[in-house]
Amino acid sequence: ADFAILSAAALGHEVMVFGLHPDDGATRTLAFDPKLNTWRQLPAPFPAYPYTNRVNLVTMDHERVSAHTPESPLLTRAQVVAQSLYTTQYALYDGHVWTPIPTGPVRDVLESALPSTWMIATLEGTVYLTDRRALTTVRKVYAYDTVTRSWTERKVPEHGRSCAFLLGVAGSLYSFGDYLREKPSFVDIYDPATDSCTAARVD
Repeated sequence: ADFAILSAAALGHEVMVFGLHPDDGATRTLAFDPKLNTWRQLPAPFPAYPYTNRVNLVTMDHERVSAHTPESPLLTRAQVVAQSLYTTQYALYDGHVWTPIPTGPVRDVLESALPSTWMIATLEGTVYLTDRRALTTVRKVYAYDTVTRSWTERKVPEHGRSCAFLLGVAGSLYSFGDYLREKPSFVDIYDPATDSCTAARVD
């Protein structure tokens, strides 16, 4: 695959990559099978726009097994979430097709900032978005539940980070990093079950 990889995520036993072809600059979405050492082309998550096709890929976290129901099969199928960094669009990939995430209830908020300012992470079948700008000491978090297919707003006290990273693991969301500080002193740990946040000092 002779192209520049811009983003990647685990896709079952494969690796999904999004990148640009060096000859024509067109985007490609591919899957690499490390066992077979083969590539296959995948459908694009969003319509292609000239010079505006940067995409961030994140592997879906599926620890909430008890939430799987026949009425809400999307959680069992969704494997990767895509975030457009130029347009306010998000989509879920089930291994075959992309399904747009409706942003209606939070569209105005999401469009109030550049798409690239929104950090994204997944945890137990839920997609989380939070603004990476350090404008307030109380950061709002927006959560999209792939079971109920609905958005909720969470309020999380943080340390006013700027350009932090968001990671979902072991039932919690971790927010860390800050380009305004040479060495950030804290990592914020958010527990979705209690909608609460604690801080762990970085020594």
